Amino acid sequence: MLREIRGDLEFRNELIRAQAYYSIAAPIRQNLHARVGHLLSQQQLKADAPSLEIGWHYLRGGLPDLAAQFGISGAEDALAAGAPAEAQQILEALLSFQHDEHLGRRMELLLSKALLDRSDASKAMPLLETLLRSSCLNPRDRAEVTRLVSNAEFLLAKSSRSLRVAAAKMALDAARETGDTELLLKALLEYARTCKVLGDEEGIRQTRCETARLIDSCSHLPSAYLTIAYCDYYTYEVHSALLSLVKAAQLISRDLAQLSFVHSGIGSCHSRLCAFRRADWRRLENVQNLVQPDACIYHARPLRRSDPTWLPEH
Repeated sequence: MLREIRGDLEFRNELIRAQAYYSIAAPIRQNLHARVGHLLSQQQLKADAPSLEIGWHYLRGGLPDLAAQFGISGAEDALAAGAPAEAQQILEALLSFQHDEHLGRRMELLLSKALLDRSDASKAMPLLETLLRSSCLNPRDRAEVTRLVSNAEFLLAKSSRSLRVAAAKMALDAARETGDTELLLKALLEYARTCKVLGDEEGIRQTRCETARLIDSCSHLPSAYLTIAYCDYYTYEVHSALLSLVKAAQLISRDLAQLSFVHSGIGSCHSRLCAFRRADWRRLENVQNLVQPDACIYHARPLRRSDPTWLPEH
């Protein structure tokens, strides 16, 4: 009836688990969830504290205020690990309760990111429009929302050319005003994507030049080399793009979603260079990264990932 998974016991059959769970009276279940949440939260100072799991236990234990802090932390970890579905589930559950405006806006921002990571721009756009009207966003968050709006416009592909370029430029300007290099690099990549879709090669070259200047000023972040690689690939400097992607892969520490994106790009570059065995090896390595045991939020369930979008094979 039970089996051991990485040191934990679980039911072999989901139907048996459900039957055992619902055979317990609802008030007792709620109390047990709250107690488990309290027990797990004592590990919150540890690096491997299961924040997402704690959030769910507090939610099911009828303690949404306690669930919020762990749910937000867990959602951030899920997004970094390339599991937007996990983040979306807990954030939507949390937002069904009443929270103070600042906390609610934080959840909406993270939910918007999760939806866009799953390419659900039509559902994310109303949230982003609400956030843009909010008066409680700090300059960095407002710049981040502006960038996400540009991303949503890119995914929807329904806006006119002028509106999509304007959205990308607005996101760039907002990022520059914050002085946040990481945010600026994200906006630059978003702008490069828009230029690529609209066939604006000059815009791609300008984006590359600005990113190169950031690297020259000691901004050696993975996203900088990723942006350089993206621009080089679409201006047919494939070998240069490959070198930048390898550098980005060396710099990435815990963002498995970004690492997957980079490895996909490396495989595409090798294919373009007719190094097909290396391309296959990189794709295999990418699959291994996606299923590694450390990439889990629940010990017995691997993270789900949206399909990474990189460079098309030509």
